[in-house]
Amino acid sequence: VSMIFDISFMAGIDVTEPFYVNRDSGSSQSNVIVVRATRATKLGARAGRISRVLKILRFLPFLMKSEDDKRVKMAKVISNQLTHGLSTRVAFLTIAIVVIMPLFTMFAYPEEDDSMGAWTQLLAVDATAFHEAWTS
Repeated sequence: VSMIFDISFMAGIDVTEPFYVNRDSGSSQSNVIVVRATRATKLGARAGRISRVLKILRFLPFLMKSEDDKRVKMAKVISNQLTHGLSTRVAFLTIAIVVIMPLFTMFAYPEEDDSMGAWTQLLAVDATAFHEAWTS
């Protein structure tokens, strides 16, 4: 039932018509990124639904095998171990990138930020204005 909503011709825009993006505006780039992210999300959701259906199909009587092969069990164990190891490494890499990458820009803070200089300039202007108002 949930796969019906993925079919664009049932309730959606006509995908055969081209979609033009105005490249002059600054928001067009963000629109393109949002569209690509949306497509990737829809594709991931669709793949998840299809894999869920395939998992259910393996329990049907005519698709089950009566004999358990040791090689198949060993392949499943190896596959599970590889999947676990790979997912652990990907999770570590993601966390490391999120935590470590900002450390490289931490020492460039005074070079890129002019807020301290702007604050002192505004303070000098205010002090000058106060001094002129006080003396006049």
